[in-house]
Amino acid sequence: MRKLFFIFAIVGFVSCKPTKTIILKNQFVYNIERAAPTNDPNAPAGYVLSRYKTTKFSQVKFSEDAGIQKISDKLPSSTLSDSKTIPFLDVSIDQYNKIGRFYFPEDRILKQTDANYVSKIKYIESSVVFQAITFALKLRPKIDIADKIDSFPATAETGLNVGFTIGRKYSLNSISTTKNIFGDKTSRLFSITPGAFLNFGATELNKANIRNSSLLVSRKVPTVSFGGFLSFGYYRFNVGYGLGIDFAIGPYSKRWIYQGFAHSKSPWLWHGIMISMDLK
Repeated sequence: MRKLFFIFAIVGFVSCKPTKTIILKNQFVYNIERAAPTNDPNAPAGYVLSRYKTTKFSQVKFSEDAGIQKISDKLPSSTLSDSKTIPFLDVSIDQYNKIGRFYFPEDRILKQTDANYVSKIKYIESSVVFQAITFALKLRPKIDIADKIDSFPATAETGLNVGFTIGRKYSLNSISTTKNIFGDKTSRLFSITPGAFLNFGATELNKANIRNSSLLVSRKVPTVSFGGFLSFGYYRFNVGYGLGIDFAIGPYSKRWIYQGFAHSKSPWLWHGIMISMDLK
């Protein structure tokens, strides 16, 4: 039991670490810079759009202001390739001047100014995540104890159960100038999440799964389960694999053959297929 609490403590500590966002190599970022002086009196005064390509992985922070995707942290010059300047006329310069050095302009501006524009930036993010969860299938191992006169074969279970998880999500994301089908400018292309879960369900107690019992009529009782999981996801939807322990609640529950630690120094671990959805 102590080992399980130790595992949960580690999961909680890792989950509470701050969010990190790492921009990938070969991504385009932009900046508005004042145009170089010219001797042509007819040349438009003002600014040019400078496009840079990232050459290294760099930690950044994205936010949005008036439809402009900002990169709040300054990117070191050592992580950027030489810039390419593009004429930049159709814009209100004031809204860009207050933003900071690097950002991702509006889609219409990129289309008008950069024939080779890329409408997405890819990055890796790690952050704490809470999920709603259900186990579509539980597989219980065979029980065969030397000092008992009975044994039970491996079984599969399905049924309604719901719960919550906490974990650390590592995702490959993209941020775009336009919204996706879910109405967001940020899309999770792929993610992997380890963590811990707490789940609630019900089970049937009967003569077959109760030891030394005078129970005459089968009955349904609530159960509480906890354990660990690893899931793979797209956007907010995840499918994964989990290991858990069940505890039935109510009369005769202590004699249930799958009851937590009741019949062995080691718990009756089940494993199963889980489906979850990220909660905001």
